[in-house]
Amino acid sequence: QRKQSIDLILQLYAAYVEKGIISSEDAVEVRADMLSRVLRAGRCGPSGDGLQITPQLQRFIWAFRNPWKAVRKYTRLARAETKKDAGSQTQKITPKSSGADPKTQSGISVVILSFERLQALAAGLQSLLLQDLGDIKLELLLVNNSPRVRLSKFPATRVGRLLRRFNDVKLINADFNWRTASRYAAATLARHETILFLDDDIVILDDSFLPEMYSAFQQLRPNDLLSCWNELWVDWTDEFLSSVSLDFTTPGITEIVPTDNCGPGICMFSKRIVQNHGVMDAVMRANPQYPKASDMGFSLIAAIEHGSRGYFFPSYKRLSFHRQWTKSPQHARPGRKEDVMAFRKAMLRDGYQPIMQRVKDATDDEASLVEWAASNLPVAKMAW
Repeated sequence: QRKQSIDLILQLYAAYVEKGIISSEDAVEVRADMLSRVLRAGRCGPSGDGLQITPQLQRFIWAFRNPWKAVRKYTRLARAETKKDAGSQTQKITPKSSGADPKTQSGISVVILSFERLQALAAGLQSLLLQDLGDIKLELLLVNNSPRVRLSKFPATRVGRLLRRFNDVKLINADFNWRTASRYAAATLARHETILFLDDDIVILDDSFLPEMYSAFQQLRPNDLLSCWNELWVDWTDEFLSSVSLDFTTPGITEIVPTDNCGPGICMFSKRIVQNHGVMDAVMRANPQYPKASDMGFSLIAAIEHGSRGYFFPSYKRLSFHRQWTKSPQHARPGRKEDVMAFRKAMLRDGYQPIMQRVKDATDDEASLVEWAASNLPVAKMAW
C-alpha cells in the first residue's frame, strides 16, 4: 500500500510536468515538496510496516483527488497570510505618506526585464523588498520576454508571492522575445520621473543601496546617468580602443566617477531621456549595420542627444550576480562583441567626445578621479 501510494504521487507529478500545467522553473519547487512528502510517507509507521494515514497525508491525498479545490483553498490561505504580513513586510517598501504632496513626492520606477531566469528573478525581487526606502515610493515594472513562461501574482509560485508584496506593480507578459527594446517601452509608462533598469540576474546585497544611489542621482544634472557597470575610455585610434572597467567587482572606488559607457543592466536615469525621439529610435529598433549591439550604446546616444554625462556609482560587494546569470546571457550571442565595438566607433564619428577629452573642463575632483581610474585599473585593448 505504501509503495502504491508513492508510485501514484510520482505518476501525478510526472503527468503535471508533461502536460505543461506547471513551468519547468516551478517544477523545481514542486518536486522538492513532492520528494519531502514521499520521504515522510515512506518513514511513517512505528516500524516502517504499513502506511499510517496521518492528518497531513490525508490533506495531501485530498489535494491530489481534488486539485482545483486545493488550488482555491491554497489561494484563500495565501491571501489571508499576505494580509496578515502586510503591516510588517509591505510597509517597509511603501510607507504611509507623511502629508507631502503626492505630485512632488520622490519615487523610483524599477524596470526589470525577465527571460526564463525565475530563480534569479525571485532573488532580485526579494532584495528589492528588503530595501530601506523610507519615504521613497517604489513602482515595479516587470517585463517578461518569454512566450514559454507566464508570470503572475499567483501565490503557488515564489515569484507570484513576492509580486503580491509590492504595492505598485505593472506586469507585462510578451508573446515574443523583444529583447532589450521592451524595457525602454516600459520605461515610458513609468509613474515616477526616476527610472532604474535592473537586470533579472542582479541581486542587491545592501538594504541601504537603493536609497543611497537615488540620493546620489539627485545631485547630478537632470539628463545624467548613474550606473554600476561602467567603462572609461583611456585611449583610441583608428585600429583599437583601450578602456578600463568599473563595476561592483572593482575595489578601491568610494566616490562617483565620470565615465563613458554606462551599462544599462543597472542604470538610473530620468524618464525624459527615453521620451526623446532620437534615443528611442536608436534603442527600439535593431540597427541594420550593428543588429547584435542591442542597446549597449544607450548612454552614448543619450550623450549625443541630451548632452548626458555618465557616472559610476560605487558598489563593491553591494551587488552580485545570481548563479543563473549564465543562462541565455546576451553577451554570449555570436558576433555581439564585433557589433558593439563597431557601434562605439560610429558614435565617435557622430560626435561623441570621451571623458578623457573633456577632463580639462571638469572640476579638479572629477579630473583626479578619472585620472586615478585610468592609471590604476587594468586596461583592456580591443580592436574596433
